[in-house]
Amino acid sequence: GTIGPIAINPSLLSKMPYDPIRDLAPISQAAVAVNVLVVHPSLPVKSVKEFIALAKSRPNDLNYGSSGSGAADHLAGELFNAMVGVKMAHIAYKGGAPAMLDLVGGNVQLVFSTLSTATAAIEGNRVRALAVAGSQRFPGMPDLPTMSEAGLKGFEVNNWYGLFAPAGTPKDIITRVSADAGKALAMADVKKRLMEAGIIAVSSSPEAFAAYIRAETDKWGKVIRDAKIKAD
Repeated sequence: GTIGPIAINPSLLSKMPYDPIRDLAPISQAAVAVNVLVVHPSLPVKSVKEFIALAKSRPNDLNYGSSGSGAADHLAGELFNAMVGVKMAHIAYKGGAPAMLDLVGGNVQLVFSTLSTATAAIEGNRVRALAVAGSQRFPGMPDLPTMSEAGLKGFEVNNWYGLFAPAGTPKDIITRVSADAGKALAMADVKKRLMEAGIIAVSSSPEAFAAYIRAETDKWGKVIRDAKIKAD
C-alpha cells in the first residue's frame, strides 16, 4: 500500500470500497520515494528561503505542476501554500513525467517531483533543485537540504510505501513478516537498488507503522479540508 490509497483517499474521496484502518493490518513501512522541490531556472532563486521570499512577493502569481489532483506532490504544494501564506495555482497532469516536461518547458514554475522523475532534468541543469521534501536528506544527493533545514521548518512530505495484511491476520504472522521485511530492507544491495531509483528503504514495527498511518491520515485530511480539494 502507498500514501494515496491509505492516508489520502479517505479524506479525498466521498466513497471508498474499503476502510484502511478497519480492513487492513499494518506490517511494516517499506520505503519512501523522495520528493524534491525543483524550479524552472528562470526563477531568480537558489534556495528555499529565496523561493519563499519570491512566493510572498508574488502571492497569486506562481503555478506548480503535479502528477494529479490529490497526489502527494499536489498536496505538497498545498501544504506549502498553507505554511507560507500564499496561493500558488495548481496544474494537474496525468503523471509526473508530463508535469516535469512542462516544467522544463517553462509552462509551470515548480514541481514537488519524485527524484526518479526529476533526476535527469536536475543533472542536465534543465531544472534547479532547492531541497528534498522529506524528513531526511537523500544519501544520493547529500548536499541537497531538507525543506526544514532550508528554511521551512516542519514541512515534510514522505511519499511512502508499506506492507499490509488483511485485518484479522494472526499477530504472530504479522510480527514474523515484519521482522523478515526489516531484515530484507537492511540488506546493502536492496538499499542500493532502491536508492538508485530515488527511494529510501525504511522499516518499522507494526505498532509504529499503525501510529504513523494515523498521523499521516490526520495531517493530509486537514490539508485536503483546508484547501477544499475533492477528486470526485
